[in-house]
Amino acid sequence: MSISSRRFASLVITLLVAGCGGGTALGPDGGGGDGGGGGTTGSAGHTGSGGATGSGGVTGGAGHPGGGSTGAGGHAACGPVCDIYCEYGNVPDANGCPTCKCNPPPTTAACTTQECGPEGTYAGPNCLGTIIPGTCSRGADGKCAWSAPTCKSICPAIACAFACPYGAAPPDANGCPSCACNRCPNGYHEVACDTIACAQDCVYGYERGTDGCSTCTCRKAPTCAGPAATCVYCPFGYRAGPNGCSTCECENPPSGCAQTLTR
Repeated sequence: MSISSRRFASLVITLLVAGCGGGTALGPDGGGGDGGGGGTTGSAGHTGSGGATGSGGVTGGAGHPGGGSTGAGGHAACGPVCDIYCEYGNVPDANGCPTCKCNPPPTTAACTTQECGPEGTYAGPNCLGTIIPGTCSRGADGKCAWSAPTCKSICPAIACAFACPYGAAPPDANGCPSCACNRCPNGYHEVACDTIACAQDCVYGYERGTDGCSTCTCRKAPTCAGPAATCVYCPFGYRAGPNGCSTCECENPPSGCAQTLTR
């Protein structure tokens, strides 16, 4: 083969090797030639054989490694999370992605006043007993905060000597029971009546006004009911007739009690 033909063949081999990703071309005398151009980076960041690595590699479409790549936007793409339930969330990794490890429950350690901050102003409870000051404590959310003062009532022991016909009065402001009775029965409410001085005495009592208070008008004498009479129900009983006979006339509610009207 002539020298010109040998040089032409060597040039062809050099071009072919360079196009395949860079390699060591054989020189005209069979020795090592110049290195191929920087190898072409693969579509997923693979290094061309024998050549130099392309800068950074090509970013994988979903953040898969392609020469040390990350997800779109330069942030690490989080993989799938384990199929477990964590009541207080998952522990994040260095990239902020949830791991298969659960966070521990909030700490139950005692709070410090520095954690709670300045104590607020609260209205003192109306207390017959011991006032428990506000405390700096940790809530269910794990945060420290002040709680308002509370009252630990100490109710005295009571022994009532009588029963209340209309039930016992509600507990007092300290939540303690008493021997006080409801003045009015259920369906009636207590009203404040003025003190009046009537000029006449009424044998059967005085009439009541619509407000539940007594007037100076005398009640009429009741009529005795016959032995076969059927009386309507009277919540406060029946009036006593002349000589103590039975009547079908209803007795008035207690003085100072007016019927509660419902709409």
